[in-house]
Amino acid sequence: MEMLQLGAMGFLSKNSPVNEMVDAIRQVMLGEPYLGKDVEKNLSSQNTQQDNNPFAQLAKREAQVARLILDGRSIQEMATTLGISDKTVNTHRYRIYDKLEVKNDVELTRLAAKWSYGN
Repeated sequence: MEMLQLGAMGFLSKNSPVNEMVDAIRQVMLGEPYLGKDVEKNLSSQNTQQDNNPFAQLAKREAQVARLILDGRSIQEMATTLGISDKTVNTHRYRIYDKLEVKNDVELTRLAAKWSYGN
C-alpha cells in the first residue's frame, strides 16, 4: 500500500506467473495501474482489518504523536521533533486518549500491540 501511495504504477508479488508479469508491463506502459491478483487480495484483507483498527481514526499529527509516545519519547522530545509546543503535544496526546478510549501510555501501548500499530 505504501508503494502505491508513493506513486508506483504496478505491483506484483515475486510468485506471479510470467504471463501476469507481461500483462502488468503492458498495462503500466499504457499508463494504467496494475495490481497482481494476490496483491489485490492482500490489500483487500488489509483494508478490512484497517477499517476495524481504532488507530485509523487518528489525524495525521495525532498518529505522529502516538508513534512517538510508543517510542518512549518525552513530551519535550516530541515537541522538538515535531516543531510544536509542549502544550500542543499534550493536546494531541489527550485527543488520542479520548479517541482510543485509553487512560494512559500503558493502555495506549497495549492497544498498539494488539493492533500491531507503529511496527
